[in-house]
Amino acid sequence: MSVAAGFRAPRPPSLARYLLLGLLIPVVLIALGRWLDGEYDRMRQTGSLVEQITVRRAHALDLLASLRKAETAQRGFIITRDAGFLKSYDPSRREIEQDLVALARSGAGRDGHLRLLDKLVMAKFSEMDEAMRRLRLQGQAAAIARVTDGEGQRLMDRIEAEMQAIIVADAARVARGTEAFWSRTERSRRVVWLLVTLIGGLSLAGTVAIWITRRERWRVMVAEADASARNQATLDSTSDAIVILNPSGTIESVNAAARRVLGYEPEELSRRDISVVLDIAEGDGCFHNRIGLSEGRLQTTLFLDRSARTKDGRMIPVDVALGLMEVPDGIHVVASIRDISHRREIERIKDDFIATVSHELRTPLTSVVGSLGLLRGGAAGELPQTANQLVDIAENNARRLIRLTNDILDLEKFGSGQLAIDLAPTDLVGILRQAALESEVPAHAKGIRLSLQIAQESCAILADRQRLLQVAANLLSNAVRHSPKGSTVTIGLTVETGVSTVRISDEGPGVPEAYRAHIFDRFVQAPADGQAGGTGLGLAIAREIVLRHGGAIWVEAAPGGGACFAFTLACHDDDATLSDATSQLVRGSPTPPLPLCEHSACPTILMIDDDEDLFKVVAASLAGEARVVRANGIASAQAVLEWEAPALVLLDIGLPDGAGTTLLPSLVGRDGQPVPTIIFSAQDSGVEISGPVKAVLVKSRSSLPMLRDCIREILSRGEPR
Repeated sequence: MSVAAGFRAPRPPSLARYLLLGLLIPVVLIALGRWLDGEYDRMRQTGSLVEQITVRRAHALDLLASLRKAETAQRGFIITRDAGFLKSYDPSRREIEQDLVALARSGAGRDGHLRLLDKLVMAKFSEMDEAMRRLRLQGQAAAIARVTDGEGQRLMDRIEAEMQAIIVADAARVARGTEAFWSRTERSRRVVWLLVTLIGGLSLAGTVAIWITRRERWRVMVAEADASARNQATLDSTSDAIVILNPSGTIESVNAAARRVLGYEPEELSRRDISVVLDIAEGDGCFHNRIGLSEGRLQTTLFLDRSARTKDGRMIPVDVALGLMEVPDGIHVVASIRDISHRREIERIKDDFIATVSHELRTPLTSVVGSLGLLRGGAAGELPQTANQLVDIAENNARRLIRLTNDILDLEKFGSGQLAIDLAPTDLVGILRQAALESEVPAHAKGIRLSLQIAQESCAILADRQRLLQVAANLLSNAVRHSPKGSTVTIGLTVETGVSTVRISDEGPGVPEAYRAHIFDRFVQAPADGQAGGTGLGLAIAREIVLRHGGAIWVEAAPGGGACFAFTLACHDDDATLSDATSQLVRGSPTPPLPLCEHSACPTILMIDDDEDLFKVVAASLAGEARVVRANGIASAQAVLEWEAPALVLLDIGLPDGAGTTLLPSLVGRDGQPVPTIIFSAQDSGVEISGPVKAVLVKSRSSLPMLRDCIREILSRGEPR
């Protein structure tokens, strides 16, 4: 068995996708952080610029104030010649120099204003120093003239103009920085809102995705729970024990029936090897090899008539069916274990019933047919014509009952595979002649003539004589039943290239073409055209027997109209083997009667059978040839053997106090030799012809003349005992 519908595992989650999604958010956050960091740096730079400009402006104002202060000190000294005014002149000069240095460091005057301012300040101090020099050298008038010549004022105006230019340039820079700051602030605000919107959207989408995922997961879990509950309910509702085995051969789970059948609780079997309850994977190696799993297929899926061990140690008969279940962790084996104890009991009851039917129908029918044959043969004197006709009618219908009984019992054996075919060298010509002889009565009753068109004296085949006789009898019965009154049924035999072909033709309506392909099926019958129908079993049984002999059987149209049933069998190589092995009995030729004898001098035949009527019929058929004594069971047979020394034993199998075959070891003559024995039973015993058993005949299948001929053959050989 293969995994017809393989398990389709769902696609595994993509690691790359999850990694990409997991890295995307940190990357976005890092980029946002870097951007915000850059914005912060630019804002800090703007603040630094404003701070620098504010400091420069303060230094510029300080410079201008210090310059005015120095100018005031210089003019006060010139006008008053009071040296006290000069106390603030040099400190102011140093402050101005420091302010110039601070302005240079703050980046002021990058456009040349600071350099010019520095020159103008130096020029101003030179002008003031020149006026004070003139005061010391030329007097006050010269100094005042220098102060009032306007040069100092012009320098102060230019210094103030340069200071104003520096302030205006710084103001322009502040304006540009402020404008850039607000522009970046507006852009940052937009970006922040965009990011807030994006993050909000992503959060919403993530929430929806999580909800969808959770909802789908819930649905899957509900579906899985429902499927699991259904599967478990299905498993638990079955009457067969279901055991699931994992790839290592240990039990993974069992159903409720397994608890009922085996007596174990699930936890007691979990992870235990299957050999605890079943021996279906014997040997060494991995479990799949031991169970016969190869390339996804099981070599054997059905194990019949096995034994399972229950928890209390009992062995119960079971049938085991195996299947495969492919899941992600490997191929699991599903074992269905069916308790067949009830079926065994039914089979036993059926076997008992069949044995009863065999005994209760075959034995009396054999007595009836044997008695009618004796009457027809003159055992009770010559009968009037009317009585002969009544005997023929009774014998014909009794034989019909025999055929029906045999067909039903054989059909059951075919179905159970218990039909035994005992192959031995035999003569096909003798079988056909005997079948024709046994069909004379029903054919004569319908006014039908049987014609044997056989040129061969004999035809050796390897076959079961009784079964082939059954085939020929069934085909002849079918031909007679469908033939019109006054017609002829022909039995023909041809042999070509080691193959014998038997043809039985009638002059009836024939078999329509539409029925020929199925005419050998059970219970199939062609339209009868007013003729009495059969059971639809004879042809099916004939086909089974022929096929088991390695032959072929078919139906065709007869040359002159009607149906022709034919079958082929392989010829046996050595006809001499046939003569040595089977003599006249196997060839089907009549065996001469035993010499007539007085009662006390006749050979003794011990018939071990519980049917008194059959005993009387057999004894009557051998009157004057043998003395027949009867034992109705095992115990009585053992008692008879104490005073009788039989030359032959007729042994029934189904005796009231046991199986007749148990007597075989004790059937020993006074000389210590086994007594020749014929198994004559209503049951198909399967006993082999060996040792003391010289023949095996089935009641109703083997006629009384066949039994008599077999007895005559064995006694005439005078086998040592």
